[in-house]
Formats: sequence, structure tokens, C-alpha cells
Amino acid sequence: MLIPDDIYRQTTVVPLSANDQTYGAVHLTYEVRAVTDVRNLGCVRSYRVTCTQRLVIPNQNPFSMSPTALTSYEDYPAMVTSTFALAAPANSDVRLLNYSPRTLNTAVMTARNDNDGTNSSVSRQHTSGSSTSETNTYGVNASFGFFGEDLTGSIGGDYSHSTTDEQNQSTSRGSDHGTSHETGSSDSMSVKDWASYASLSPRDTTVPTWIWGQEYPWDVVQYRDIPTNNDVQLPQFVLDRLFDYDASKNPVLVFPPSQLSLFGVDFTMKAAWLLDLSADVTQQTVQVKHSFQYATGSHGLKGSAPYVTLDPVAGPLQATSPVLDLTLLGLDPVGGPGASNGAVIGFAANKFVAPPSGGSAFKILSEENTLQVTGQGFDGPMSTAFDHGPVTMKVDFKVVDADYDYTLYFKHWKTTANGCQIAMVFNGDQSNPVYRHVDSLEGEGGEDNLSAINLRNQDYTSIDYHDYLRMGLNTVDIYITPDDASKPAGYVLRAMAIGGS
Repeated sequence: MLIPDDIYRQTTVVPLSANDQTYGAVHLTYEVRAVTDVRNLGCVRSYRVTCTQRLVIPNQNPFSMSPTALTSYEDYPAMVTSTFALAAPANSDVRLLNYSPRTLNTAVMTARNDNDGTNSSVSRQHTSGSSTSETNTYGVNASFGFFGEDLTGSIGGDYSHSTTDEQNQSTSRGSDHGTSHETGSSDSMSVKDWASYASLSPRDTTVPTWIWGQEYPWDVVQYRDIPTNNDVQLPQFVLDRLFDYDASKNPVLVFPPSQLSLFGVDFTMKAAWLLDLSADVTQQTVQVKHSFQYATGSHGLKGSAPYVTLDPVAGPLQATSPVLDLTLLGLDPVGGPGASNGAVIGFAANKFVAPPSGGSAFKILSEENTLQVTGQGFDGPMSTAFDHGPVTMKVDFKVVDADYDYTLYFKHWKTTANGCQIAMVFNGDQSNPVYRHVDSLEGEGGEDNLSAINLRNQDYTSIDYHDYLRMGLNTVDIYITPDDASKPAGYVLRAMAIGGS
């Protein structure tokens, strides 16, 4: 099964560590979507970058089921901060669209309902009856005529009688018994005994920061005054939540921290940015930088004296995303093999993200954002005389089905008597290249300068059965060379498309 949104995502897991000690793990998911920004009566190709971070920090001291006489709770999670910063190309217009959670306090709601019922019924019906019917039938017939002057005729009659007696009797009985029992319950909670507070940097309002801290029994965010040696000064009402005292006001029992601190925390944060795409093909990637601060708490008894400490972790706690290629991650899937799938590019000069010039790198995307072509070696859109080094292209597209056959089409021709050879490698399979020869000038040939390469042929009875495609991202590396490098040669590519066979 393929999860459709995964074609836009890149994921990684990094340890939360410093000074050769690992405190937890950070699960990072990045999603990129292409957006046509038409606000302010404009039309700008933009990209929405969404980062989802799951921060998992277990308690370093495993929980024990055995009853023990505990006199302290050491190094449990007490407070952690997390900051997202989008590292975008210089002079990029970056806007923070959303971030969550904004502020999250302790809240627990519980509801339960029970419903029991029974039903029972018995029915009995008795029917009896009789009927008698009598039928009498009478009939008369007559006929008259003349035979000459004499009258002739006949008269007759008939009679019948019938009597019918009917009797019937029926008895029916039925019973029904039923029992029902319904139980329902619902629980809704935010963060039990912890809270989250979100803020934006005053220097850069695109950088959100979250502060997660224990609220009960000890509110670490509010009460963290440490005059010396990491010992926290707490008001008496907070100490009363951490220790139990005898009649002489001496602490005799240590209460545990919150359950999240006792077992570990698992928090999720999310932020989304919108940025415009640079025309420089070397400036079309971004990274997200994550920084953390983490502090553990401890409280217990030293002899008869209580202590409470807060220990911030020294050293940087950081993580950096992989390089996120905006146009590649944001590419939409080809919508089937039909002519309206949007996977067609006409190489007009005004359609390029970065047009070719003098062999420079170029990039172009289809109008429906389903096909991307990059490369180098072309003099201009899209012709080459093979005088600027190797002529190469890379075609990127995404497929999310295994049912349809697809074909890659080229509209192209040579410009001199010297022909050209096109070598294609599908998804990096160098052992199985496909070649096509271009030997027609513009307007020549019976196929109207059109070349077709079947990417998938699922006819199992055919000798041409093959499948170059895979689910998700597909790439086609294309190398164009003249037949005779010692003679003048030229090549023009007018259009490219992916469609049905």
C-alpha cells in the first residue's frame, strides 16, 4: 500500500545527545508542496514547507514494579525547549504560516455512561369458526317455430340444489425475550501535569520556540531559582507536594514527580512556512535547523534534609534536516496515462524556472507540476550545437499506480546532416540503457519528428513486456551525442510528455 502524502515527504531520526550521552530521539518529518501564490494580483511559484517534530525523552532510570523504600527521584525530565529555524537561500521571502501547539495547559476530561435493559413478551391466539351455504339453481328454456302453417315448438326446465358446510380452528403462540447492555466512555486530555508555551523570536518572527515544563507537583517553569549548586528554592506549598512531614515538621516521605516525568515524555510540534522559489537553480533547497535545551530534575532526602535540584544539560543539543529539494519533493504525481494528466512540457523561453544559456544549467516544470526536466549543455531553449560540453538532461516524475502503461514522448529533430544518438538510463539502472537515433530534420520523416519510449508494457504475452517504472519518484537520465563528433551537428528539443501507450 502506498500512502499518497509520502511522495512529498522526507523523514529522518536523529539522537538527542551531547557530550557522548544520549537523552532521547527526535523523529523529523518534512513535507513540501508546490503553491501558486496569486495574492496581490501576482503569480509566483512558491513552496510550503511543513516540519513535524516528535521529541521522545525517556526517564533514564527504569521504572520498577517491586515495592521499594525510595528516598529520592533522580534525573527525571523536568523541562525542555525546542526551536525551529528554516535555513532558506539569501534574500528569500519567508513567511511563517502556522505553528502548533500555541499554548497547552493541563486539561483532563472524562465521561462515562452505562445503559442496561431487558424485555420479555408472550402472545397466544386461538381462532375457531364455521359456515354453511346453500345454493339453488332454476332454469327454463323454450323454442317455437312454423312448419308450413303449423306451429311447432318445445318447452323445458331444470333445477339444482347444493349445500356446503365449513369449519376451521387455529391456535398460535409466540414469545420474545431480550437483554441489552451498553457502556460508553471517552477521555480527552492535553498534557497531564505538564504544559507547553510557544513564542516567536523578537529578532526573527519566522522562528518558533516551544517551552515544555512540568506543572505539577512542581511548576518548573515558574519555580527554578537556583542560587547555588543547582539547588532550587521552592515555596513551602510546593515542598508540601514533594515531601510528607511528621508532627515535628521533619520530612519523612518523598512523593514522586508527575507521571510524564516518571516514565518519560513524547511531544509533537509542527510549523509551516511559505517561501518563493529562486530563479537560481543552486538556491532552490532549504534546511531546517533544530536546537534544544534540556534540564533534569531531582528531589529527595539527604539524611533528614530535603533537596530539590534542576540540572541543565551542558553542550549543544542540535539537529539539522537533510537538504530539501523544493521542486523535487513538491512534484505532484502523474495523473494517469490520459492526455489531461498535465505531464507535458513545451520548451518555450518564458516557461523555464532557469532557462539555458551558453550551456548553463537549466530547469523547467510542467504547468501542472507533474514533470521536471533539468540539464545542461544547451545554447538556448532548447537547441545545442554540442559546443558547450556534454549535453545531458534529467527527467523527474512521480507515479502512484502500478496498473497503467506509460510512454515517454519526445518532439525533436537534428539540424545538420549529422545525426544524434540519445541514451536513456531509467532509475539509475546503468546495465539496461535504452537508445534512440535522431536522423530526421524538422518536418521530415513519417512520424512527424516524434519518438516514443514505452516505460511500462504489462502485456505478459508480448516479447516486449517490461517495466522501467517504480512507485514514487522516477528518474530518466538522458545523454545526447552526435553520431560523428568531428562533423558539425545540432539538436533541437521542442516538447516532452508522458502519456499512455
